Amino acid sequence: MPDKKDADNDRENHYAQDLKKELRPGIDVEAEEVSILGEWRLPADEIPVLLFFTQRTGVSSDALAALRRNGGSWADLASRFGLSTRAFHTSLPQGRAGPLSRVVSEYGSLPAARWRNLPLTDDEITALVNLRFLVGYLQISPVAVMEGWERAGSFSGAYRSLRGGSEGTQASAAPF
Repeated sequence: MPDKKDADNDRENHYAQDLKKELRPGIDVEAEEVSILGEWRLPADEIPVLLFFTQRTGVSSDALAALRRNGGSWADLASRFGLSTRAFHTSLPQGRAGPLSRVVSEYGSLPAARWRNLPLTDDEITALVNLRFLVGYLQISPVAVMEGWERAGSFSGAYRSLRGGSEGTQASAAPF
């Protein structure tokens, strides 16, 4: 009987496979980069982060994946390649921010010009990028994505449940 870890790995593999076959039209990266998702050996929830960084910085996904595997934090990579905290902002109501409450509060307490100075953890960057991605791709509210994430325990799980298993989901033109 499969255990929870096997089920989590299966869910992550499905997310990566769905990204590979469905999300390519909605993101501006080379087809070869998307075709090697499995080779990056990153958790499924980090794949949209990697693609976001690739799109925003112009650095190849292979190079970013190698830096990440070798211990580079998303925050360090963002700083190194000129992505400020402002690039990760996604609107979310204060009372519905869940694990992102600190970030939403900080964004709300400062003028947008000062957002670039907010420190973010890797988990916060991963959550903000996945939130932005799923809102744009599935065309649903940030609150619905947050609720799906909290129920599923991962964005890959939220994607599967929010998508509802339908095969006809269409990517928006620019999920990021």
